[in-house]
Amino acid sequence: MPEAYSAFLRASAELLDSGLAQLVILGETLQSWSEEIARMWRFTRSNGITEGVHNNMETISTQAYGFRNFENYRQRVQVLCS
Repeated sequence: MPEAYSAFLRASAELLDSGLAQLVILGETLQSWSEEIARMWRFTRSNGITEGVHNNMETISTQAYGFRNFENYRQRVQVLCS
């Protein structure tokens, strides 16, 4: 287990023991997401590029609503997403 994850677990436990309502809620939230946070530290790659291309394609689809020629759409995606 990486040191950063151990520190994270200690900090979330301290939040739970703080006695302040908002900090306890924050500690509970962090503990409920602890597996996902651990995966973030283990797998450092992101799918941001794929999401960006998908967002561009969605924008093109919205702008091209009603067009019937798929080949024009495909070429537009290739030009704007490359």
